Amino acid sequence: MKGPFLFTAAVAALALWSGQGESAGSAGLAPAPALSSFKLVDATSASVNSEIVFLSDVMREACFERCGAFPGEAPDNVSLSDARKKLIYNLLILQEQRKLALGAVDNATLAATASAVRERLAGCSDPCAKQIGDQDVRAFVSDRSLVAGFLEKRVSVFIEVPDEEVQRTITRRASVEGKDPASYSEEAVRAELRHDKSALAVTNWYYKAASNARIFLSPLEER
Repeated sequence: MKGPFLFTAAVAALALWSGQGESAGSAGLAPAPALSSFKLVDATSASVNSEIVFLSDVMREACFERCGAFPGEAPDNVSLSDARKKLIYNLLILQEQRKLALGAVDNATLAATASAVRERLAGCSDPCAKQIGDQDVRAFVSDRSLVAGFLEKRVSVFIEVPDEEVQRTITRRASVEGKDPASYSEEAVRAELRHDKSALAVTNWYYKAASNARIFLSPLEER
């Protein structure tokens, strides 16, 4: 069944058992693990075209967001639900990236950006920042860079802002704000219009991709 964000009540979990249960008697069966020794290691948060997003992935993404880890991004106290949504959107792009064999982030860019992310994490007051390893940082940088590159080269590149639209926007703003149209920068207005159009195009891409994907969500408890 296709459709965005189809909920499932099942939570797939990895479990670690320790200790010994009571003897299984003379049948030679291995003793059953004691329920008191059950420890949840990780759980499935979502499945995107059969690719799993674990709860630990969501919590790590939320940490990156809270710390404003990626260069150019401000700290954002996102919920686990919002962090999961971002991971799902990014995963849809990464899957398309792999399908089209568009390549990877070059080593120099990866190393430089990863270094900047580590600096931001080092200055982050949230305790979660200390639990993120170097491998997690490199994976985060690689994924985020590939997503940004895909959106720029495959979505935003097709956005056009004609001169006529720029002039209409300036004329309308000047009338509303009571200013001289000459006081507006055409390039600044063009950049703003392109940004808005690009944001809309990206949102439309996400919704189209999600509607054609198999996405299942597990119950997600805020922590």
